[in-house]
Amino acid sequence: MELLVVDDNPGDFALIRESFRECPVRVRITPALDAERAFEILDDREGAWPDLIILDLNLPRIDGFEVLRRIRADPRAGSVPVVVMSSSTLPADVYRAYDLHASAYIAKPSNLETYFEIARSITTLWLEPLSVSLSRAVATL
Repeated sequence: MELLVVDDNPGDFALIRESFRECPVRVRITPALDAERAFEILDDREGAWPDLIILDLNLPRIDGFEVLRRIRADPRAGSVPVVVMSSSTLPADVYRAYDLHASAYIAKPSNLETYFEIARSITTLWLEPLSVSLSRAVATL
């Protein structure tokens, strides 16, 4: 499984990466420190997008809302889940993210254990079912 993390804070990226190491599904995590890098990564994939994107809203130059809007406007994105993980808990930000079709909105936690809980939830909701589906598809080839 591949995960793209779009977050300009290397410390937050390290916490996310660490929290997914305990999950039962093997996850390769690619960092993008800003929107421009995220778009470069997505454009270089030749159609094979990550299985899930974790997106911070507070990014330099181009904010996470614009990133989310562009992802959802791109037909290559298909049904790739985009989980917004932001320090903002403002209802206006939550509503706007869902209006732009975020798959989930999660407030950034203040401790490592909560990061682990979030990683387990993301794995249970999206990555494990996708992993099973891909395994079945490969087995039928």
